[in-house]
Amino acid sequence: MLDKDIKSLTVDFEDETFVYLHNDQQERVNIVEGYEGDFAEVQLSAKKGLLFDDTSKQEEPTREEKTTNDKNSSNDVNVDLIATLHKSMLPAIDHLEQNFHNLEAYIQPYEAPGGDFLWYKNYDNGKCLVILGDCTGHGVQGAMIAMSVITLLKQCFLRCPNDLLDTVYQFYDQMADLLEDDNRAGFDSQMGFLLFDTENNSVEYTGNGINMIHKDSTKKITVCHTRYIQLFKRRLSYYKIELFPKDQILIYTDGITDQYDSENRRKLGRKNLREMIYNLTQENTLDDFLTKFNNFRGDIKQMDDQSILVITV
Repeated sequence: MLDKDIKSLTVDFEDETFVYLHNDQQERVNIVEGYEGDFAEVQLSAKKGLLFDDTSKQEEPTREEKTTNDKNSSNDVNVDLIATLHKSMLPAIDHLEQNFHNLEAYIQPYEAPGGDFLWYKNYDNGKCLVILGDCTGHGVQGAMIAMSVITLLKQCFLRCPNDLLDTVYQFYDQMADLLEDDNRAGFDSQMGFLLFDTENNSVEYTGNGINMIHKDSTKKITVCHTRYIQLFKRRLSYYKIELFPKDQILIYTDGITDQYDSENRRKLGRKNLREMIYNLTQENTLDDFLTKFNNFRGDIKQMDDQSILVITV
């Protein structure tokens, strides 16, 4: 984290992007990502207070102003800003879709912008890294942690990993180095790491707390289970699976399995999810899943961010 005496810090990456960290008056660290050509504008806006909420320079609004401008309060502006930044840090999914026969993603935050995220990186050697993440908290808190995680992912996975498991451990070590010990309890992220080899038709998988399901063309289901452990503990499961045409890979966050049924009596759970996936159609898999999932939940509201990714090879 930034020292209290440091007002701002810029981190440059080899892909011509940068991360601008700014200490505000409440000793919070605000993070903005952009490209090199945008730096001057970002820095100027930050100094003018356009990007960050500097309450020390604001006059206390009157009661009338509070009522009239309720929808435009600084809190609302901050939420919109963070939601925009969160979205801007995620790559366009159409470049990922080109690697597969079909790709479908559903990410529904409990409270926008949320802590679930999908991030990927295409490499020149025919490999593609896909990550589904579920960060601590909802809304703004989850999104802020997600942005920090994504920033470090961009640095750690700039080049294709020779050893996926070892690189993931290095990523966790670097994340731990950025935090003080007393901050780790509130800073955690469940993640699933998929490394596809499109030339050799295989996928490697590791992660913590996010499970992968492999469904082949005969509807055989294989579950690659990972335990939920704190982000910084070096105990991860590892799988490598050979892929064939029309095989499907599904990964999901626990907001899916923790959803209660229409009578609010039981969670979906992993077993019921497997049965649901077994009966899904090959085409339009996500639409079919959401129909079954919404029939299960009925009018019961979600209580967590919910995400599922379906990849057909």
